[in-house]
Amino acid sequence: MTTSGFPQGAARAAVTLLLITTLEPSPASHRLGSVLNIAPMVINGASGVVPFGDANPITKYLVLHFSSSTLEGSDQLVVTLGYDTDVFDASSGTEFWTRPVNGAATTITYVDDGDGIGSVTLNLYGRGEESDVFLLSTPYMNPEVLFDHAVCPVNSAPSWQNVRCLDPSIPAEMTMSNVARATGMILMVGPPRRSRVVSSSRAVRPR
Repeated sequence: MTTSGFPQGAARAAVTLLLITTLEPSPASHRLGSVLNIAPMVINGASGVVPFGDANPITKYLVLHFSSSTLEGSDQLVVTLGYDTDVFDASSGTEFWTRPVNGAATTITYVDDGDGIGSVTLNLYGRGEESDVFLLSTPYMNPEVLFDHAVCPVNSAPSWQNVRCLDPSIPAEMTMSNVARATGMILMVGPPRRSRVVSSSRAVRPR
């Protein structure tokens, strides 16, 4: 399992949730998008800046998968995320996922150390289709409720309210406000040979 999180304040997730990226052998309880195969793209030091994107209007973010990596020496693979940059090197292994890209397009650059040996292959990617974690839509659209058991009482319609409306100085709202700040969103992408979806579940971190 590999995990990574957003730098503090660099990007906001819906309802002030922290977004964490992890690799799991099977999807979580909430489907967020698709994992799509592409014709393998070999990227090396001669490739220059490689643009990549998904023109489908439902695309909210991308998670790229690289395989057959032969990064060596001081080679680096640089992927722009929109709020930060992912940098991979020889210690990253032979395959890896990026963190989510804010939006539907990114650029990929292989920085060679001068010997012209290494390369990586972009062979599939996750496309975020549900849950507007980067707050791209105006106005913001609440995500679809996929499972009735996530709403109390069961089968009732959800009542949405931004957690920023809670006042921690009011005893009745203090607990909800504290829990909101300790709640995160886990974004999961299954390995190529198993799950073909981007999915999510909730997590609460100790304070």
